[in-house]
Amino acid sequence: MSTGTIDTAERELIASGLKKLQAKQKLSAREAAAVKRFERGREEERRWSYYRTIPQKHWREMSGRQAKVLIEQAEAYGLPFGGAVVDLPALAKALHDFLAANKFKLARELTDEELIAGGGESTPGLERLRNATATLREMDVEERKKTHADLGDLHNVLMRFTSLLRRGGEILQRKFGGDAADIYNSAIDQAERELLRDIELAIRADSSSAGADQPALQTGIGTPALPDGPVGARQTPTNDPPVRRGRNRPADRPASR
Repeated sequence: MSTGTIDTAERELIASGLKKLQAKQKLSAREAAAVKRFERGREEERRWSYYRTIPQKHWREMSGRQAKVLIEQAEAYGLPFGGAVVDLPALAKALHDFLAANKFKLARELTDEELIAGGGESTPGLERLRNATATLREMDVEERKKTHADLGDLHNVLMRFTSLLRRGGEILQRKFGGDAADIYNSAIDQAERELLRDIELAIRADSSSAGADQPALQTGIGTPALPDGPVGARQTPTNDPPVRRGRNRPADRPASR
């Protein structure tokens, strides 16, 4: 009961009961009940007064947030916060109005695209994901502009090209013998080694310039790394028939003229 809505009979019982308490006299049942109702109403009024004047320091301790963070949240979401005291009833109403207005958005999980676009609380891992995604998209744009080439595609083209050349070596071997085929195949091996070396150096240089925490900018999206092994080795199996390299002569040693 609010002290402002007490009727005359109730006031008389309260006054009589308080006077007896001061004189340390026994109260009647009606007086005791009236005094109890009066004390309860006065305590509730004080409580509401405290609710409307919570020191900001107390609110920071209860929320576990610094004032700067709380003020930024208040400005972003329209919450009544920022003065020396916090009006808890007003803050509670604003908070629940916000939840009601955004119930459908809050009921579902953010998609990867929304997280990358800036939704949700930022974390170091999420920032790395955003940076990597931005880099990949920039690479895609450059590749579409034809200023960058996918080195994996380039490597596959090279393998197909050398495969065709080696089939020509079979014809040379049948017509002119193993010495001619050796010279021809040695030239192909040398050219293949040089091209593969240039590709590998380009990958290493690009990786160094991109930094240790970001993907290289010119390796293409999803480009497979070159297989391990010596530069110049055949990297992909083919259906080519074996070519005889000559009479017990190492494959990569040019035949004497």
